[in-house]
Amino acid sequence: MKELQSIFLRSAISEAVDFTHRNIVADSKTVSGQSPAPGTLLSLLLASPALKAYPKEWHDRFLNSFERGETEIPQVNDLGIFTIQEINGFKGVYAFLQDAQHWNWWGVITSTRPKRDDLCEMSTLSHSGAVQLALKYHWLLSGYELNHWYGLLPHTKPVKQTMKRLWGTDFGGTLNATMFQQKLSAELNVSPFWLNTALWEMSRL
Repeated sequence: MKELQSIFLRSAISEAVDFTHRNIVADSKTVSGQSPAPGTLLSLLLASPALKAYPKEWHDRFLNSFERGETEIPQVNDLGIFTIQEINGFKGVYAFLQDAQHWNWWGVITSTRPKRDDLCEMSTLSHSGAVQLALKYHWLLSGYELNHWYGLLPHTKPVKQTMKRLWGTDFGGTLNATMFQQKLSAELNVSPFWLNTALWEMSRL
């Protein structure tokens, strides 16, 4: 345990996590303000996973396809602005929105101030990294305390890489990885939310 404390609780990691969270808030405000649904979770879902403002034409295509009940995201090759990772992220977002509409979560997605419990509980509707990141962005944008988060955590490529380096496994999926982070965070006396960002930062650093 002392070895893990020396890895996670050093000042460089704490400073990096705080810096990243501040940047996420600033970037979330920017992209949300340029979205057709400013201040909502929907605005950040439309900007995830890269957290950048995509052109209005893309927003219109995406939302029009969704409103027509089409099963997949619209073609985007002609726009020439997306990476494969971003396209895959939007596929996860699209499926999440379909499930959220089916389970009557649409009011939360379009609310500028959703309840903390609603965000945590809604995280179980998808294991998509883009969706989990958008929920994380909105939690920070809303100013909620990190230690109040109890939902699933983003199991993104950087987090998986750090886990593999430290423990030889990425724990196989979002649910198992979240459970492990919850256990480890209790031992380190930090929040799982904070630890998830620390894992991301360790991959970057």
